[in-house]
Amino acid sequence: MAETATSSDLKQLPLFALVAFAARCARRVQPLFLGKSNTSESAESLRSLERAVRLAEALAAGEAIDPVEMCTAEEAAGRAVVFISESHADDERAGYAANSAFAALNAAKALLEGLASKAPSDESERVVSAAAVARDAAIAADEQTERAAGLDWEMLHRMFLGKYPAAGEPVDGSDQGMLGPLFAAGTR
Repeated sequence: MAETATSSDLKQLPLFALVAFAARCARRVQPLFLGKSNTSESAESLRSLERAVRLAEALAAGEAIDPVEMCTAEEAAGRAVVFISESHADDERAGYAANSAFAALNAAKALLEGLASKAPSDESERVVSAAAVARDAAIAADEQTERAAGLDWEMLHRMFLGKYPAAGEPVDGSDQGMLGPLFAAGTR
């Protein structure tokens, strides 16, 4: 049975792989904050968190991301985390899931800043920390995520995408990418 990698284990992956890992953790628990209410503020929060995960996935896959869009998304996702945590105080899982999405975006933002300065390794600790938070929050939201995250780490580790603290090769972390479905058949 795969166990989730520790923060020091995460340092065996290059930065693009770490962002893909964080985005997949957040994507797995996204249903926990979707459809929680039908107010306009709730709908805006859900769109903001979806955008956060989508931007992390896009950057991990090597797509060009506008830094201004990244900063705007970060502000909106931060507001969404606060809204979901406050409006669903009785549902910790929704708050953890929202935090996972925010952390995935933080990992992507750190990598984007490193790429912009032509020194991605300068931001490597921030990427690792954010990826660890995305993973931990996802596991706190839904413990079934731990096994799937462990399998992702194993697969990414075996792909020879580069070495920490380098950016490495881009990774398509979507269901259609090399890592495959977010959950094994029959586990979700």
